[in-house]
Amino acid sequence: MSYENFYDLNEPPFFNNPDERFFYRTPQSEKAILKILHALKRKMGLAVITGNIGSGKTMLSRKLLESLDNRYFVSSLIVMVHSEVSPKWFLKKLLLQFGVETDYEDKKNLLVLLYRKLVKINGEGKIPVVLIDEANMIRNKEFFEEIRGLLNFENKKGKLINFVMFGLPELVENIKMDMPLAQRIAISVSLNPMNKSTTVDYINHRLNVAGADEKIFTDESIDMIYEYSGGIPRIVNTIADNALLEGYIEGKKLIDKKIIDNTVVDLGLVTSAR
Repeated sequence: MSYENFYDLNEPPFFNNPDERFFYRTPQSEKAILKILHALKRKMGLAVITGNIGSGKTMLSRKLLESLDNRYFVSSLIVMVHSEVSPKWFLKKLLLQFGVETDYEDKKNLLVLLYRKLVKINGEGKIPVVLIDEANMIRNKEFFEEIRGLLNFENKKGKLINFVMFGLPELVENIKMDMPLAQRIAISVSLNPMNKSTTVDYINHRLNVAGADEKIFTDESIDMIYEYSGGIPRIVNTIADNALLEGYIEGKKLIDKKIIDNTVVDLGLVTSAR
């Protein structure tokens, strides 16, 4: 038996994986999406979304990718997994993302192929969009110079390619390695922790998506989750998920303050329960 069965849930509500079904449109994320769409529809070139660890950047990027209508956008996602990437790797990756396979290795031919593809996509009335998650991993000036060069591909209606970069706050400073690129940032959004009321709504939303029909967390326990997490989505999820496991082990159908206190001690968020 799992805690999902014990609490009559269809699935775990608080896993820290980017499942768009669990995305909760906070006032902040709603504003961010509107700003990004504004920049994309006007082909403004570069939008930058930053936030501290666990603030919901990856979830936002996946939700945005899902919401870009393929009738109007040709969109793709690149996740930067390490900093040792070259501009040529990036060009080849972009070509693959837009469906172009090539054996070319020289940068000039890669750029020609990419330009032709972008012209074709734009000619079809669609907007090419590349989302880059973990963009703070980019730490070399040459990479940023390459992005700036690609933003020089434009026509009378705007940029032929548009980038949305998601990363830790240091991303903004990294981009300044190439100041002309920093000056081309059309939209910049910083994701902050949720406030208390949004955290309450966030928790209830995830429980509803997971199939909760009955009250599982007391109001006081949710207040404690907010206090211990500081409204950071990833920490909210971690505390709530572990609290469900703790409640299941103890055989308690209602998660109360004591379970939250014990959970945060086990997680090392505090040294002792109150």
